[in-house]
Amino acid sequence: GAGPFIRLRLIETLGAVLLAGGLGLFLTLATFNRGDPSFNVATPQTPKNIFGLQGAYVADVMLQSLGLAAWLLAFVVTVWGMRLMRRHSVPRFALRLTLLPLTLLLAATALSFIGGANSTAITHAGPGGVTGRELGDLVRSYSFVVGNGLSAGLLALGFGAASLLCLVPTLAMQRDDWPLIVRLLFRFVALLIAGIGGIARFFWRVARRAPPPGVLGPLELLPADLAGTVDTPPV
Repeated sequence: GAGPFIRLRLIETLGAVLLAGGLGLFLTLATFNRGDPSFNVATPQTPKNIFGLQGAYVADVMLQSLGLAAWLLAFVVTVWGMRLMRRHSVPRFALRLTLLPLTLLLAATALSFIGGANSTAITHAGPGGVTGRELGDLVRSYSFVVGNGLSAGLLALGFGAASLLCLVPTLAMQRDDWPLIVRLLFRFVALLIAGIGGIARFFWRVARRAPPPGVLGPLELLPADLAGTVDTPPV
């Protein structure tokens, strides 16, 4: 009957919405600018974010709260959308949904140990965001129970590995799904390299292009020519 057909189309539609949302979040984060208007910055300048003022606020909230771990959220949502479009299901979705915040918290904590606790090179709140910074400070306080405390590198490695272990089941991907992801990643990298190469070739051609006639004419006058153009004082 028409029931199963409609159900599959609805699932595919939901997958397309998730896929578009994940890709949109990728673009929002990729075009984040610290000088854009946000809850932390009051400025009249036009936002540089690809989605304008709304995108600037979304990117700021995501990066200030989770830091670079916000990229993981975009990745997971994108993969879920692809999964629904190709497989029409995300098995044990309740479990995947429960693991998602745990994955993000572990990743934010791991990132907080990179670049120092007070690093603001990525965002105003550091690479792990406010969440990672607070959890990182809590972990540091308890790590001193073990001797003189654990190094930041060791803590980042431990929490990063834990986040990766949670990420794999969160994605709900099967073995035959990974080749597709790898192909898409390679295609993205290839397009990125081609784009950078095209921009570099464009600027190289512009730099080597001869100036149009007349632009440097006054600078190319010989001293003898200049002598004839200088007004001699009256005798």
